[in-house]
Amino acid sequence: MKKRSLYLAVALTAVALFGCSKDGEETVIESGQEAYLRELATTLNGSWKGELYSSVTNTTEHEDIVFKKWDKPQEVVSLFGTFTGYGVAELHHYYDDGLLLTEDYCIFALDTWGNEPLVIFYPCNDELEVMSREDKRNIEMLDGNSFNMRSYGTGEATSLHYTRQN
Repeated sequence: MKKRSLYLAVALTAVALFGCSKDGEETVIESGQEAYLRELATTLNGSWKGELYSSVTNTTEHEDIVFKKWDKPQEVVSLFGTFTGYGVAELHHYYDDGLLLTEDYCIFALDTWGNEPLVIFYPCNDELEVMSREDKRNIEMLDGNSFNMRSYGTGEATSLHYTRQN
């Protein structure tokens, strides 16, 4: 009976040690990802101008974005799900002649998919109520003053090149 109690005590101790160790590792990974996303939000804060020339249509696609980072990320609950918002963004999308201008006011979220970060725009109203589904985009930071961004699931050839404006 003493051997069984000893084996049981050793087994429970091992489970407790490995369980705590694993939880600690997950916390480190999560906080590392959170720190990376906060740093990305800080880098994006400000005004950006994006362009992509198409030789097929002989037009240049433009998008101006102003990211306004919040002091700290906030949980946002909407009809389309719950997410962590990092701030708001104003988007102005147009082509050469400016006739096809679209403007959006959004809450922006950040995430990672594989090795590539994502910027997710949630169109909202002035009261920050999410009005429609998200617009996911892959982003590749080139340096602190430029990045490439494209619609999620599209090829790199469709990336707009953005430069800091402020």
